[in-house]
Amino acid sequence: MVEEAGLEESEEEEETSEEEAHEKKMGFLDHMEELRRRILRSIVAVIICSSIGGIFWRQAWSILVMPAGGSGVSFQAINPLEPFMFKLKLAIFLGTLIAAPFIIYELMAFIAPALKSHEKKWAIPFVLFLVVLFYTGVVFGYYIVMPPAMKWLFAQSGGLFEVIPRVDEYLAFAVILTLGIGASFETPMLIVVLNKFGIVSREALIRNWRVAIVVIAIVASILTPDWSPVTMLLFAAPMVVLYFLSILLVRFF
Repeated sequence: MVEEAGLEESEEEEETSEEEAHEKKMGFLDHMEELRRRILRSIVAVIICSSIGGIFWRQAWSILVMPAGGSGVSFQAINPLEPFMFKLKLAIFLGTLIAAPFIIYELMAFIAPALKSHEKKWAIPFVLFLVVLFYTGVVFGYYIVMPPAMKWLFAQSGGLFEVIPRVDEYLAFAVILTLGIGASFETPMLIVVLNKFGIVSREALIRNWRVAIVVIAIVASILTPDWSPVTMLLFAAPMVVLYFLSILLVRFF
């Protein structure tokens, strides 16, 4: 009888463990489905905003070429498809800029269920801070990084030949630089999130600041589209400042 009771208990424990495993599996699948839905909504938002941006592509392009010298600089397209692809890429770039707050909101809405009740009250300020940091980075890249970077690059000709950049390549340069710096400005918030999940600590951030600077230099060299030392320095400098800012934010959040 004792043996039979023991067998029944073991069978019940096995069934319970199987049910728990099934619930965990379903929970993971539910999270993946929610992530898929939020990604799809973000893509739809970019498409809609790109349609709007495509209407104002001339005005946007006149602004985007200002760091290179404005209307005084000539650009070239070397194949028949390039003008169309240029307009399409410019529209997507504008759509991403316009839809950025919605994308950031979708990201935070996906993470929010994992937060504790007292942490959720910071969700809206957190999203607003992310949006402000992103656009600050874009503006910083446009006004502070691009002008000296373009001046330095054009000066490499030494006056021996005229530099006529391809319109597609200049657009790629501007997009990678501005969006890359905009994304890098989110570093403090990313570190705050990692700290909340126990992945990094404030003490580790302080202790490994030298390693962080090396990593920032490597990231700057990868994200810098022209590999020029001027652009790399201008790219890496604010990231270093933001890293130390994140140490302060971790203390208060």
